[in-house]
Amino acid sequence: MEKLFKLAAITENGYRMLEKTGEELIEEASFENYELFLLGGQLPNMPMLGRHAGQYYYHVGMQRTGQDAFDIRNQFKKVDVKVPNDISGIMSFFENTLRRWISQYSKLMVASLNEKKQDKYLSIIKHLNFKMEQDNIGGHAVLFIS
Repeated sequence: MEKLFKLAAITENGYRMLEKTGEELIEEASFENYELFLLGGQLPNMPMLGRHAGQYYYHVGMQRTGQDAFDIRNQFKKVDVKVPNDISGIMSFFENTLRRWISQYSKLMVASLNEKKQDKYLSIIKHLNFKMEQDNIGGHAVLFIS
């Protein structure tokens, strides 16, 4: 896999994981100490994935600067989160980036293995008034936003 221009979000470990899963980095964006990235990939054609088996999808990833979203341990690590000084700027960054990606790529999947983080994503998405559909893929709760 050819490495795209690295803004900040994807670590070397992340690139190795992308190669293993067949996903590709579509785009990255950052604001203050938050990083968003958009991945694309095809779900395996496995019965356990139900109607989603074999579908191409776009998956939004988010992390704080210095974290590695591709390290499963980081997904469950407790991080002290201080309310940023520019919370409205960060929310605008999230909203504008996600709306731009939706207009370019259609429906986006938002998911985390960590239920608490998934609940936080749900809260942010509701606050930003995205059209939202909750679903389950292979036993994991996911959100699709459009």
